[in-house]
Amino acid sequence: MDDSCLTDLAGYKIHYGTSPGSYSSTETVSVGTLSCNSSSTSNACGTIQTCTYTVHGLPAGTWYFAIQAFDATAEESGHSNVAVKIVP
Repeated sequence: MDDSCLTDLAGYKIHYGTSPGSYSSTETVSVGTLSCNSSSTSNACGTIQTCTYTVHGLPAGTWYFAIQAFDATAEESGHSNVAVKIVP
């Protein structure tokens, strides 16, 4: 994708696993199923929304996550920066 404003965002692929860069699981989430709130922040494309999604059932350990956005034609972005969550 080319940094232009997204007009046909369809959803996200949430990749996760126990090693950074090696994701054993993926959940696909459509935009309509996310819990989102508009923030007071905006950019050239409009108001920025903050959305949340919870991956359930992870056993104890360190988990690494990366996200990809995809549009209505199934074109995908690159992976996001890696996020880490330690499940006690």
